[in-house]
Order: sequence, then structure tokens, then C-alpha cells
Amino acid sequence: MKRTLIVAPLSTLWDVWQTNIFESFPLRTFAVLHGDRKKRLALLAQPHDFYIVNHHGVRLLEQELKSRSDINLVIIDEVATMRNSRAKTLWKPLNAVLNQHGIARAAWGLTGSPTPNGPEDAFGQSKLITPEKLKGHFTAWKQETMLQVSLYKWVPKKDSAKSVARILSPSIRFERTVCTDMEPCYIERRAQLSEEQHKAYRQIVNQAATDIRGSMVTAVNAANLLSKIIQISAGVAYAADGSLAKLDFGPRLSVLEELIEENNEKVLVFVPFTGVLEALATELRKRWSVAIVNGDVSPAKRTQVFREFRSLKDPWILLCHPDCMAHGLDLTTASLSIWYAPYLKSEKYQQANARTDGSKQTAKIDIARIYATPEEKRAYAVLEGNGRYQDIVLALSKESTW
Repeated sequence: MKRTLIVAPLSTLWDVWQTNIFESFPLRTFAVLHGDRKKRLALLAQPHDFYIVNHHGVRLLEQELKSRSDINLVIIDEVATMRNSRAKTLWKPLNAVLNQHGIARAAWGLTGSPTPNGPEDAFGQSKLITPEKLKGHFTAWKQETMLQVSLYKWVPKKDSAKSVARILSPSIRFERTVCTDMEPCYIERRAQLSEEQHKAYRQIVNQAATDIRGSMVTAVNAANLLSKIIQISAGVAYAADGSLAKLDFGPRLSVLEELIEENNEKVLVFVPFTGVLEALATELRKRWSVAIVNGDVSPAKRTQVFREFRSLKDPWILLCHPDCMAHGLDLTTASLSIWYAPYLKSEKYQQANARTDGSKQTAKIDIARIYATPEEKRAYAVLEGNGRYQDIVLALSKESTW
């Protein structure tokens, strides 16, 4: 292999790919192709071993990538995002780079869940990675793997798994169940701030106050300032009059959905602010079954929710306030815990992380932490026992715009 193009979700470019290449291959060079088109082209023109770009970034560089015969390996992280019509704007330019320019390139697709919704999901992935294994159009593939039981309902055929295995081979699979003796894997995912969040963030840092859609949000001391920064990054801030000031949190929601999609087992999502719980539940329920556990849910109702989470298919996602994650609570039906934002109580943080780690756990567990600002990232480090909260605030005066 001469040079490698890595196509990955935006939230993984730095903390996952850049960091691990730096640590694992210290003699290799790399560039993260992010920013405006001019900046991306300048980085692409430099002779690096690895070029790392987000899924949507391929479209901006399609013509230049197609002509680069020296890039002869393409790694597609979370290739399952290319599975359906929602991903056409992602799939077409990537397919052109891989399969429509007469340059022989190796292609590796990485995913933890290739067919989360059924055998139909394999079609787009095969057309990218193993097009020689799949002849014909989507309709032919659907008829091969699905059975129509009513006018609008299709179900997978009994032997559909064999068809999927055929078109997605050769492949290597590592089951989570062989890794149960490993320590929890901590996943860092960086989310972008929306324009509205970025404006509020800069104002609260520089002036200790910001106006969000007519609601004044103020920070009365250093500890309160850190809390307000996290609230703004999460998407809902508490105003001076006690009301909720909501912001556009679309980029952070996208990162959360990416993490959920990547996991085959049930998921716990820890949200430290009750104001954002309902907003998140509304969005996530468009795709998954969701239950909420916070201080407003009665003990009897909580018991019912926990029982259903452990024993039934639904709910698939549990949105929880960390204060409700008591010692001894068994939620080992989930293998992934996601911190939507840091919670500034170390004991509660450690307690919540232990809910998926028990004797009944049959898969390797992951703990994912979403952040958008340097203060949030440092807050997670403090929660792990590496620093003090006051140092996070003191560092604000020394740093430039994030």
C-alpha cells in the first residue's frame, strides 16, 4: 500500500483516528482533511501516508481523490451508514472514487452492525466494497432476501443471512463475547457546536452572560460558569429567571445517534440536565424505543422501566439522569453507556458507569463520552481523578477560541 484514505464520522477524526495513528505508527505521517475546501485541498496536496476525512468531506474532494492513483487503500469507518437512501449524498461520491475511475484500490469497510434493520442494508455496502459479488439492482436484491407479506410489509427470508454473508465476504468478525475479561473501553467523541451554541459559548466565557432567544443566562461564580458552558454545549441552558433556554444541538445529537447505531446491544444514555431529556427522547424516538428515568419518575414506575429494559426487547435506549443510577442496580442487558455531557459529581459518575459491569454481563462494555469544548473534555479527566474543576475555569483566561 502506498497511501491510505480513511473515511470516518466527523466525531472520530481526531480522538479516534488521528490519536491512534500517532500512537501506533509514530514514523508515519497523516493529515486530517477538515475545514473549507481550500484548506482540505492544501492538506491533500501534501505527501502523507494517511489522509483522514469525514463522510461528507469526500463530496468536496471527489474530483481530486478520483485522480490520485497513489491512494490505493480506502478504509471506510462505519460503512453501514451507506446502507440506504438517506446516505445517497455520501454513497455516490465515495462509489465514484472507489469503482468508477479505473484505478485499482483496496477497500475495507468497518462496522459493528452491518444490517441493523434487515438484509436490505447490505446492498449499498456491497456495491461499495465488493461490487463483483452483487449483480443487478436493489429490487432484485430485495426480492432475493425479503418476503412480502402484505401490501406494505416485507420480512426477511429464512436464508437471507446466507445471502448477506455471500455478498459481504471476505470479512472478519470479532465477537464482543470473546472480550468480556477486558477493562471497559473509553470512547471519546468530539461534537461540533452549532452556530447558536458557539455564539452563546463565547459570550458566556468572555462576559459571564449571554442572551439565548430572549432569555438571559448568567454565571455568578467560577463553578457556575463551568456548569453553564456544559449546559450550552448540551443544548438547553437554565436562564436567570429559572426558565429553559433551548439551543440548536443538532451536531451533538448526530454524534449520539452515531454511537447508538454502532452498538448491537441496548444502550444507556446519561444526561445530567433534566431540561434536555425530553428533547432528546423526542428525537431518538423517531428511530428507537426510548424510556426516561429521572427524578420525576416515581419509584414504582422506575422499577417497571428497569424490569422491562432487562427482560423485553423494548425499550432499547434508557435516557437516565445520573442521580437515579443507584448502587446495585443491574442493567447488564446494555453494553454501552454514553455520557451526553459530563456530570460534575465524581461519585455519581463512577456509580453510573458500574451499572453495565456485573456478573451477568456477557459482552465487552464501552463507555462513550461526548464533548464539544475543551472545558468538557477536562471535566471528564477530573471525573477520572486527573485534576480539579477549578483548574478548568482558571485555564479559560489563557486559551483562544475553540
